[in-house]
Amino acid sequence: MSALLKTVSVAVLASTLVASTAASAQQQQRVPCGERTTIMSHLEDGYSEKPVAMGLDAQGRVLEVLAAPSGTWTMLVSTPGGLTCLIASGVAWEELQLKAGEEPSA
Repeated sequence: MSALLKTVSVAVLASTLVASTAASAQQQQRVPCGERTTIMSHLEDGYSEKPVAMGLDAQGRVLEVLAAPSGTWTMLVSTPGGLTCLIASGVAWEELQLKAGEEPSA
């Protein structure tokens, strides 16, 4: 095989691998979204997760953290239009207890 053909073959293979990796990363970044009531029911019925914290961002979206006694947790964001999306989930959730008179740190 000539050096030029070998170089072109390697370049084509490398670009194919990069393209397939990028496509795979895009598929992994798809965020599951739906109606809030449906998602909340699924998390409560399937994982026993219930809201433990929430806040409002500058765009009027509601950020919620749901957690279960087992330690599983989920973060959701809901838009003013009613769309709710799962943005993170995990295990080992712990509630931090404040000491008497202690203010939460910002």
